[in-house]
Amino acid sequence: MTRQEFGQQLNLLEDLVPIGKQNRPQTPLAATFITIHNTDNVSSSANALAHARFLKMTGFYIYPKNSGKKVWVSWHYTVDDLRIVKHIPINEEAYHAKSGNSKSIGIEICMNAGINQTAANLRAARLVAALMFDLKISIDNVVPHQKWTGKQCPSLFLDADKKIGVKWQKFKNLILAERNTIIN
Repeated sequence: MTRQEFGQQLNLLEDLVPIGKQNRPQTPLAATFITIHNTDNVSSSANALAHARFLKMTGFYIYPKNSGKKVWVSWHYTVDDLRIVKHIPINEEAYHAKSGNSKSIGIEICMNAGINQTAANLRAARLVAALMFDLKISIDNVVPHQKWTGKQCPSLFLDADKKIGVKWQKFKNLILAERNTIIN
C-alpha cells in the first residue's frame, strides 16, 4: 500500500506540548534512531490521551521522591490500542532517553489495565514502520530505552532475565513486516 494509505490506519492525533513549557526545549533534532519505551503505568485510565494530558499539564516527576527536584520529561508519541498521540514534533528533541535525546524519536507504548496489548503493539509497530520509511531509519536503529540508560525498559519486550532478546526480536520482526507493506 502507499505511504498515505498506510498512515490512515494509524489513527494519529496531534496534541503538542505547548511552546514555552520546560519539557519542550525546541532543540533541533535530526533523528537517526527510534527509541521504544513502555509507560509502566498500569492504571486503567492510563491511555495515550491521559499521557498527553500529563505532558501538557505537568511534564515532570519529582525524583528522588520527596526531594522537590523536578525531572522534566517528554517524548514524541504515545501509543495505545485505539490511537497514537503526537506530543513533540519529530524535528525537535524530547526528554526521554538521556544521551539518546539528541539522536532519537521517543515512543511510549501504553500497558494500562484493560488495554488490548496486541493491538497497541501492532499500532506502535506501524508507527515505527512509517517513521523508518519517512526518515530512512534502519531497523538496526530501532532501539530499546535500555540502550541509552540501562533502565529495564521497554518492560513488555524484555525476556524473563530482564534483558533484550526473543521478545524484542519478535517486536522488530513485526515492525519489519509492517514496513514491507509500504511500497511508496
